[in-house]
Amino acid sequence: MTTVESGSNIKGQASAPAKRKRIEPLKAWRAMRALIADKEDTAQVFKVIDALAGDADDRMYRRFAATETGQKVFAEKRDLIATLSDRERLSRLPKGTLGREYHEFMAEENLTADGLVEASEAIQERINREENARIFGDRMRDSHDLWHVTTGYGRDGLGELAQLAFYYAQTRNRGIGFIVLMAPFRA
Repeated sequence: MTTVESGSNIKGQASAPAKRKRIEPLKAWRAMRALIADKEDTAQVFKVIDALAGDADDRMYRRFAATETGQKVFAEKRDLIATLSDRERLSRLPKGTLGREYHEFMAEENLTADGLVEASEAIQERINREENARIFGDRMRDSHDLWHVTTGYGRDGLGELAQLAFYYAQTRNRGIGFIVLMAPFRA
């Protein structure tokens, strides 16, 4: 998403990226080696994904920005992490709703909504993006644990791997695919 510079035009449609983001296999390999050495070093996951993303993030951003929902999210500057961090509100939702199930999942796993924020900041370009690209990228990052709830995949090694495979099918981000392929070496 670092290649999208001007965010949206008058009608709210995403503008074309200024240039294609280069694939950086050596950077990805170094990050993967670090991840294999320390599977808890989540910052390395973001480095692998970023190094191999190419234009996958830009394609997703443009598709999202072209939707009515995307336009509303950008116009209202919706912050998913703020919604997901409101534990009190989520705990009052009816049982069986996504918000309540998410709240219970996070409580059971002793997680916070902003758990991935610090790790993602290892990618400086995430911080320096145009506002709508930042909102979209943060939304994608912040939805990770929502995907655990909706897919039913746990946080154990196999659950994370299954979720990443699902996420790869949605995003076609080569970095995510590479992490899935390298999983046997992380055991």
